Parts: sequence; C-alpha cells; structure tokens
Amino acid sequence: MDKKKIKFEIKKIDLSKVHAVVKHVATKTKSLHKNSSEYCANLTDSVGYRNFTKALSALAVIVMFAVTYYGVMIYGYGSKADNVRAVAKIVPYPIAVVNYDVVTYGEYLHETDYVRHYYEYAQAGIEDYKPIYQQIFDDLISNKVVEFEAITHKVKITKKDEDDAISAIIEGAGGQDKFEKALTDMYGLTPDQFRKLVHVRLLREGLDKAVITRVTASHILILVDSAATPEVVAAAKTKIDGIVTEINAGLDFAEAAKKYSEDTSSATNGGLLEPFAKGEMVEAFSDAAFATAPGQMSTPVKTEYGWHIIKVKSKSGSIEQKFTDWLDGLKKKGLVLKLYAV
Repeated sequence: MDKKKIKFEIKKIDLSKVHAVVKHVATKTKSLHKNSSEYCANLTDSVGYRNFTKALSALAVIVMFAVTYYGVMIYGYGSKADNVRAVAKIVPYPIAVVNYDVVTYGEYLHETDYVRHYYEYAQAGIEDYKPIYQQIFDDLISNKVVEFEAITHKVKITKKDEDDAISAIIEGAGGQDKFEKALTDMYGLTPDQFRKLVHVRLLREGLDKAVITRVTASHILILVDSAATPEVVAAAKTKIDGIVTEINAGLDFAEAAKKYSEDTSSATNGGLLEPFAKGEMVEAFSDAAFATAPGQMSTPVKTEYGWHIIKVKSKSGSIEQKFTDWLDGLKKKGLVLKLYAV
C-alpha cells in the first residue's frame, strides 16, 4: 500500500470520527454527573430533613417537660430554689393576668428578694413574711394597672426624669460610692435594677398628678383646743365670722390671713397651702374645699384644729378620689386574674 494513502486515511479518521466520538462521550459524561449529583443531593436533603425533624421534636418534648416540671414547682409548691429562679428568668411564667399584661414569677421573685434582703439587713426579726409577700403581689398588680393607665392618659417618664431623681438620691446618700454600697448592702440591688424601681415610682407619681383632682387653696384658721368649752368654741366662731365680714367688705383674703390666721406655717404666705387631693386633709376641711368653686370662699368650717375659712384658687385633675382608692376601683372593674397563691 502506498505510504501517502495510509497517511491520508489516518488523517481522515482523526478529523471526523475521533472528534465526534469524543464530543459525544463528553456530553454523556456531563449529563450523567449532573443527574448523579442531583440524586445524591436530594437523598442527602431528605435524610437530613428527617433527622432535623426528629431532633426538633425531641427538643420540643424536652422543653415541654421542663416547662411543665418547673410550672408544677412554681404553681404547686411556690418553689424559690435556685434552679427554679434560673428558669423563671428565662420563661415568663404568669402568676397574674392584668388587663392586657401579666405579672411574671420572675418579677415577683425579684421584688420579694430585695424586700427580704432589706428586712434581714435591718434585723427586723420578721418570722412570717407571708403578709409582706401578699402586699408585694398586690403592688405588682397595681403597677400593671398604672402602666396601662399611664398609656391611656399619655403619662411618660423620660430617662432625664429618672436621672434627675437618682441624682437627688445619690446626693442625699453622700455620693455615688456610698449610694452603690447602700444599694448592695441594704437591698442587694444593682444601679440598673434600682433605676427600674425609680421608673415605677415616677410613673405612679406622674399618673397621680395627671388624673387625681387637687385643690390649691388658702385658709385662715382660728385655733380651738379639742377640749375647749362651748363658750370658747362660740367665741372663736364669732371671731371667724368677723373676718368673713371684713373680707366681704373688701379686705384681701391673703392680707386677712397674714393679719388674723393662727396657722403660723401658712399665714406669712397669705394662708396658701400645698395642693392636696381628697382625703389628704381632715375630712371636714377636705369636703368644704372640694365643694367650693375656684375663686370662691367657703363658709366657716369646724375641724379638730378650730374654725377655718377657705378660699379655693384652682382645681386640677378629674378624679376626686385618693390615688390608691382609684387604683383599687380600676382593679375591681378590670380583668385581674390571679394564677398564684402566695
């Protein structure tokens, strides 16, 4: 065979058949690799998902068991053991439902701990803490009512409000170091925990000021001893009636107070008193003040201190009750469900 012919035939095979075969094999190999990878991935995903589901189910069972166990320890036995405390910091076990909020066992433990710490520090010798714990529980419920009503009446406490209150306390304690030492020694509290207590107190005071009616008034007092004879009482009444006549004739009430009032703490200031809510003064005085319109003067009022005449300057707020009485009324009207027995 001719060498040139052989050479030509070899070149012909290289150019046509070999190239086609290689291309075909490469395509099939790539396809097979892709299908195998997808199959293995699907198989792995399926197995992994089943294992993950099993692990998650097991974990859920363990969590449910733990939650149930510690729930029994709390609701059934009122346990305050260290492990119960640790769980109560994480799981918000509700011990009371208050409107749209709950009091948690963790909150209750925190309050009882620092109060008990204080009594033990003071060596108060208290044997039965149950009445104290009951009061703490009731206060926590009241605080939830306060938080709800603060939103309703748009009462807000800012960080500056807290800072100002804490600064005054620190100054009274003799400085930051003494303040923090007192917190730790007397209450077992950190500054951050104390700030939360200050916030609650300020919120109560702010709500009290916003909603409870307070009267700003001046008064003139003619003293009468509680053991005075009817003649002395009558003489004091005659004197106060004379003062009323002078005021009605044009004497300024403040000037009359400076001239005649025997309440030395207010006379120099024209008889002006600090604003007061209903029930914060003796009953007869309080009733007369709340019954008198702003700008008007009351008729003479007899109290255990003597005879008064009251001039009302202004009234603020809309609830003519003591703050605590108002809160008690809200708790009776609202949704309060106790889930825990102290």
